[in-house]
Formats: sequence, C-alpha cells, structure tokens
Amino acid sequence: MLKESPSTILIVGDSITYWAARSTLQWPDSVSWGLGDRRVTVRAERGMKLHQLVGVVERHIKNSGVPGTLVICLGTNDLSRRTVKQNMAMISQSIRYLKKNFPTMFIVWSDILSRKEYSDTHSLSAGANCRKAMNSEGHRSGHAHIVHHNIRHYMPLYKDNVHLNDVGCRRFMGNILSFLQDFVSKY
Repeated sequence: MLKESPSTILIVGDSITYWAARSTLQWPDSVSWGLGDRRVTVRAERGMKLHQLVGVVERHIKNSGVPGTLVICLGTNDLSRRTVKQNMAMISQSIRYLKKNFPTMFIVWSDILSRKEYSDTHSLSAGANCRKAMNSEGHRSGHAHIVHHNIRHYMPLYKDNVHLNDVGCRRFMGNILSFLQDFVSKY
C-alpha cells in the first residue's frame, strides 16, 4: 500500500519552473509558502519533457508518498518535438495514468506560457497554435488549471525570448501560489 502525503503539493516542471523556483523560493528545499500545514516540493529540471512526467511523479511517490496535489508545468520542450495530436495524446495519457493509479491526487495543469519564439517550428503562429491546443488538453485532462494571464510574449518579462526574467519568475510563481492559496482555502 502506498504512503499518502495529502499535505504535500508537488510541482513538476521544466526550465521555466526551475529558474522561477530558484529565484523566488528557498529551493530546492520543501517550503510552506504560507499554505498552513501544506508543504510545497518542486521537482524541476531544465529540458524536462512530458514523457518524463510519470517517472518523476512515481519516484517522488516512492520516496515521499502520494502528494495531495500535483501541479504540472511542462510542455514547453515538447512543442516542436511531436505533432500537436501526439503532444495532446501524451498529456491525456499521462494524466489519465496518474489519475487511475493515484486517485487521491488532485492534478492541476499550469498553462504553457506564450513566447516570442518557438524553436524548430515553421512560424510563431504554428508554435502558438500547438501551445494553445496542448493547454486545452491539459485543462480537459486535469482536475483544475492555472492560466497565466499576466505573462504574455509581448511583455518585457523574458530575458532571452524563452526564459523569464526575475519579474516574470515572480509572476509565474505568484500565479501558482495564488491558485494554491485559493485552493487550500476551499479544501
């Protein structure tokens, strides 16, 4: 039987999350974030892709138990690696697997951010369309989602057209924190 850790919130992400967490949290340590008895643990790796999600979550569960909440901040590195349909299927299959095998875990999709450029895509609009489709699938597949309305590609929040600057990092983690504070107050 798996150990349950309902007061743990696990955030899994790529380099956007990695740099945002490093610049705004006492990362990599687990922190409370002012969420009462809830503890936030960040598992973020530069270059992480969707196909790694399940393995990262299962390793966390093996070491620390099933978290009460999982926040998924992935997809940026997958935009041009597969077709839109393949990316959507990867999101759906991964979340469906996690829901089936860890039914007590509440799953939150954090939207893939808009960017000034998408590597290996034919155009900015092709990358944006793939991102929007992947976000829609994340919304459908998860229990809830976080939309980053205050971070857009045309805002001066990027340091290199892909990664966020310090202000952007604070907004990104602030959006996640705001969602979690609202969520914790209701449940």
